[in-house]
Amino acid sequence: MPALVEASMIAGMRLRTTTSVLVATTFAFGLAACGDGGSSTATTSEADDVAAGAEEEAEVNPCSPEAPAEETALEGEPAAPGAPITDVVAVDYAFEGVPETLPSGEHGFTLSGTGDEFHELALVRVDDDRPVEEIFDLPESEQEAISEYLGGITACPGETSAEPLGASLEPGRYVLVCFVPVGTTPDLRGDALPAAYENPPHFTEGMVAELTVE
Repeated sequence: MPALVEASMIAGMRLRTTTSVLVATTFAFGLAACGDGGSSTATTSEADDVAAGAEEEAEVNPCSPEAPAEETALEGEPAAPGAPITDVVAVDYAFEGVPETLPSGEHGFTLSGTGDEFHELALVRVDDDRPVEEIFDLPESEQEAISEYLGGITACPGETSAEPLGASLEPGRYVLVCFVPVGTTPDLRGDALPAAYENPPHFTEGMVAELTVE
């Protein structure tokens, strides 16, 4: 999985999928294998516990009425007091209201969801001039060398992120990306939810925006 996707709040935390069960199981086995020589029984138990926890969470739709409030919370630092706020609108599938340039310094970003799907704004600094699509295809080590994930916010349809994402922006290139899979709507429940998460992410439909900090 590309490093930028792993950095994303949606890919790493918010979206609970059947794939996450496999990843969690592998992770648990890996930790045990690198430990102090624990038994295979303990290893299997750890893996089962992690996988079971991921599977339990797989049916939670972040935009459903039963979802915990933190499902659409801020990941990262809140905006500093007095920081200028950029209000970004998420449509299916694009960001609107993103300026071409911003001055360096403290800034905040909000996200308002429109359309029919759940969206996120993942803010990434990129120290490279290549197109974003090319960067996504780079090996993980190369992505890590040229990018830095600064945080993210999410928004359900008809809602605005409760707290602005804050970032201290230095001069350079910044990318706003949505990694939510196509078809992630508030009405999905049960098996339909992880099935939707197998779809390509919104950025493959063009939900990427760039800005330059001067």
